[in-house]
Amino acid sequence: MDHSDAKRITRRLRLLIAAVLFFLMVAAAVLFVLFENAWQKPNLLLISIDTLRADHLGSYGYPVDTSPILDTFAKKQAILFETVVAAAPSTTPSHASIFTSLLPVHHGAFFSRRAPLPPEHVTMAEILKKKGYRTVSINDGGQMDAMWGLSQGFDEYVTLPGVSIKAKFARNVKRVFRWLDDNAEAKTPWFMFLHTYETHHPYNPDAEFYNAIGHKYSGALPDTIDKTLLQEINNEQLSVDEEDKRHIIAAYDAEIRSMDDAFGVLLSGLADRDLMENTIIVFTSDHGEELGERGMMGWHSHALWDEQLLVPLLIGLPDGSGAGTRISDQVRGIDMLPTVLELLSIESLPHAEGRSIMPLVRGEHDEPRPAVSQRDTVSTPVPTTLRIGTRKAYWRQGEETPLVFDLGTDPMEKNDLFESDEEAATELKTMLDALITARPQAFTETEVELNGTVKAQLESLGYINSGDAGRIGGDE
Repeated sequence: MDHSDAKRITRRLRLLIAAVLFFLMVAAAVLFVLFENAWQKPNLLLISIDTLRADHLGSYGYPVDTSPILDTFAKKQAILFETVVAAAPSTTPSHASIFTSLLPVHHGAFFSRRAPLPPEHVTMAEILKKKGYRTVSINDGGQMDAMWGLSQGFDEYVTLPGVSIKAKFARNVKRVFRWLDDNAEAKTPWFMFLHTYETHHPYNPDAEFYNAIGHKYSGALPDTIDKTLLQEINNEQLSVDEEDKRHIIAAYDAEIRSMDDAFGVLLSGLADRDLMENTIIVFTSDHGEELGERGMMGWHSHALWDEQLLVPLLIGLPDGSGAGTRISDQVRGIDMLPTVLELLSIESLPHAEGRSIMPLVRGEHDEPRPAVSQRDTVSTPVPTTLRIGTRKAYWRQGEETPLVFDLGTDPMEKNDLFESDEEAATELKTMLDALITARPQAFTETEVELNGTVKAQLESLGYINSGDAGRIGGDE
């Protein structure tokens, strides 16, 4: 073979290689177009219904028909966790714990101290943003206003006005659809945090939702239960009978039914936009509400009883995995961030105090999860509860020894067992001390300045009085 033959063969090989490479590039492009949705990371929709008690939902055993759509979602599309303990009975510290997987005294975001979440704490939105997610929050402000540091990591943080309007969640859902439609052409996944005060007082449901739960009332109280009325009742300035109390509870339940109706609209809108197949839906709350169990009506943040701490948690996966499963093991608000990271195949955080709850779904052995809850207060030490197994210990404000309860036989927390079971109290205190001293407490001297808009929101929600910056409501 002479030199010219070798050159011809070399040229042909180069052309062949170029043709093969071109074919592979075209094939890769076609495959990318065909399977782009399959390759794209799932979207994440985290819904927090402020002040929603788990035990007022049908899927958690409530006999009133408050949540038919959510109940169907639980049966056909989601995994339901039966015992979920919030980190605090108030909005700012509880959501900060959800976002950071830290206990309140470790992240330091306390409304009562006017202390925002310090910027050095890494949040869910910050992590997902670094991983290529578009991050947006649509919320009702107040204790969720950006001034509290909860906006860290969000590309857009939309606070909607009017916490006293009717059907707040329906309004917020419309805003969700507007954002989705405006961003429909974007190819990157999104994380949306959707929050509403729909089930927080003032309870202001439309008449159709009273009718939907079968409520009839002939007493003197109005259909709208605002914070002034609740204050008068809780301060014993206004006397109410059992029928009146049932009406207040019905107002709360009717707000849940209103929220549930909007949740159905949300699910339908996601389906219409072909988003259900690639969106993880997490539905939860930051805390519950006392409804007369211990003398307070329509109030929270003042104590650490289970009616203020037990919240719902439902997780709907795009492929329907685990749909209809119910998990009885105790989980916590601080487990939310590690769970989300596992679901999105993102490495876990070494600083997290919670851990993913997905092993429970897979039926894997899991160590008990001690749940620490703390009041949003300026008091030191911070009133705290520790809940593990059937035991709960409650260190109240100004008291050195805790109340101790066996929740298996005493779910209403009426019988203090401290004197008969000091050994259990000592064990729980040792466990609590280890959890609290595992890292420094994060209280800072930083205080936010409340602007006029936020003051008006907080006053309507009952967190401050007119012309006052202090928390209102009873103490434990």
